[in-house]
Amino acid sequence: MTNIKGGFGMEIFIITGFLGSGKTSLLNHLIKDVHEEGKRIAVIMNEFGKRTVDSELIQSDVTVNEIINGCICCEMKDDVAHQLHMLYIEQQPEIVLIECSGIAHPLEVLDACLTPVLSPFITIRSIIGIIDIPEYQKIATYSKQTQQLIDVQLKYCQDIIVNKLDLIDSCEAINVIKSIQEQYPRAETFSTTYGKVSYHHLSKKVKNIPFKNQNQNFHSHIYHKYYSIDKPVQMEKFKLWLQNLPQKVYRVKGFITFENSPNKYLVQISNSNVLIEKYDIDIDDYLILIGEKIDEENIFFSLY
Repeated sequence: MTNIKGGFGMEIFIITGFLGSGKTSLLNHLIKDVHEEGKRIAVIMNEFGKRTVDSELIQSDVTVNEIINGCICCEMKDDVAHQLHMLYIEQQPEIVLIECSGIAHPLEVLDACLTPVLSPFITIRSIIGIIDIPEYQKIATYSKQTQQLIDVQLKYCQDIIVNKLDLIDSCEAINVIKSIQEQYPRAETFSTTYGKVSYHHLSKKVKNIPFKNQNQNFHSHIYHKYYSIDKPVQMEKFKLWLQNLPQKVYRVKGFITFENSPNKYLVQISNSNVLIEKYDIDIDDYLILIGEKIDEENIFFSLY
């Protein structure tokens, strides 16, 4: 059990889940709950690409530390330890939520938290996995490497949140949840929509974490592409572009301006789920694509 005391301590929750599963929505709900309990909180967010969209969607009164352009389970592990150390010295939050990138291995993130310097003053409360249940139904259509990655993200979790329950039939949901519970029996399972799970339920006890360093890169087949957009795009052409994206593009996110509109739009695409909504922000337009075998030149050429 990872529960090391020593003066002031920080409680850490590691949030993992494949691309577009709802990690940031869960994060916002937990932040709200922690604030209502009167506790100090900080967030560490990892983005595989060189810019992060999700940090713009977090409540403005929360300290958010970004680790971008790499994955915190491998080349950016030292950054996690550094961020935690600086939080302890400068802000001393009681709760730290770490949102992993959608392709991270949670045990490697745990390893990054447990350096000799950090261990005396942190408590790992839980590794939380979140599942997009409609997409989980299609897991057999993913490449074997991606299936293995999703399995690794879930098998070490103490809590599994089955999200987006409103998007499938209730009878189907019961069967899928039963299958998840059978496959990952050591985790407590929560079913929800929009990532709504209370901090109280996830924090009620310190849970056993079976730590074993894997030393294996499970996401080497996943790539990201960043594209800066220097002029407004036709909305209908953009929607057509989205429809024609290759099946192996798992995630699209960013900000965009459409022709004949003064507004900025937030774009979030996760497999078959599309969100395009007005967003009040002063930022350059860009898109980030995450997936397998991304042909950057051909994909972005058809955008205009």
